[in-house]
Amino acid sequence: MAKQRERDLGEILGDINAPTGVQKRPIFSALWATFCFWLFFVFFPTRIDELGGIHPVYNSNGMCKVAVRSESGKLVCPQNIDNALDL
Repeated sequence: MAKQRERDLGEILGDINAPTGVQKRPIFSALWATFCFWLFFVFFPTRIDELGGIHPVYNSNGMCKVAVRSESGKLVCPQNIDNALDL
């Protein structure tokens, strides 16, 4: 198709096999890969631990199978109804 466009329209596309991206800038690509590795495998896990970690709330009043209304009118899990009365 490129040769047909060159013949019919006079377009010259240049070298379509020329190096691009990583091939042209290997040092930049290596630095970028190192930064991404550090960010996801060192910085984020350390920061999450500093903030207290990840604590799913499914079993700790974040979600329950059958919610009931407390005296104040809030929906709470039955095992935590005493805590809801204090609010």
